Amino acid sequence: MNLIFLCMINGSFTIVGALLNSIVIICLWKSALLRKGTGNFMILLLSSFDLLVIVAGHPAVILSAVSWSSGNNTLTHWSTKPTNKEYRLAEVAILVSNCTKYLSLPALLAVTVDRYIAITRPFFHQIYVTKRRLLALSVVMQLLMVAVGMFRFFKDFKAIYYGTLLFLVGTEMITVAIMNYKMWRIATNIKHQRTTSKTQLKHLKKNFTCLLAVACFYIAMTPLFVYAILRAASSSVLSEDTLLLLRLWGNTSLNISSTCNCLIFFWRNEILRSSGKKLLPGCFKR
Repeated sequence: MNLIFLCMINGSFTIVGALLNSIVIICLWKSALLRKGTGNFMILLLSSFDLLVIVAGHPAVILSAVSWSSGNNTLTHWSTKPTNKEYRLAEVAILVSNCTKYLSLPALLAVTVDRYIAITRPFFHQIYVTKRRLLALSVVMQLLMVAVGMFRFFKDFKAIYYGTLLFLVGTEMITVAIMNYKMWRIATNIKHQRTTSKTQLKHLKKNFTCLLAVACFYIAMTPLFVYAILRAASSSVLSEDTLLLLRLWGNTSLNISSTCNCLIFFWRNEILRSSGKKLLPGCFKR
């Protein structure tokens, strides 16, 4: 019953998440007004990576759950036994999910860097921070994550994979957390000022959107943190099947955050919300 519910959740969010992210991408791409500035461009970039996470992540969880539940290694190409050294179909699905589920983090880092410089160094941001440079930063970080993920395919490099992945994810999450905390402190001080310009209010609104997206990602990462702690603590505390189930739910939670980002963008951006309302009925008519 647990696996059925897990597959239903992942199937539903595959459809809903892909639809919402596609709408965000199309609206931002078609609207010249929404394409202005680096803020909306970073939303477009983040939604693109979120779409990739959803399309690859949710089906991978479903395939892993279905293959695991059947229990026939010949038909399902899967075994939950740790002694089985062969990489089978569901194992490859999990590897694909592992390579894509963290793609939102480098994009969030690029969004955070853009917002942090905009509020702390506005003149520097206006002159030197461009869409191409932000895109280059995000792509380099994405390629680095994918390169690290490739080590997971080789049994002899698992220690390198886990160590490097922990370092990269930990460094990026700490950097994002520190920057967003500083932006929150700055925003709090600005709000207490009697004279606040329209430009400052505009930056504060975008910073709050970034803060919500980051908070959503951190909350969604919690189940995976719990899984990692239990896995590292002792394998005798929980069975291998229970740990696998926790990992599948952790991956599901992290993938869902890519859908929640769309809801945050629609809620915080009135122009994007209006464009989405016009585009959504047309999608169903076709």
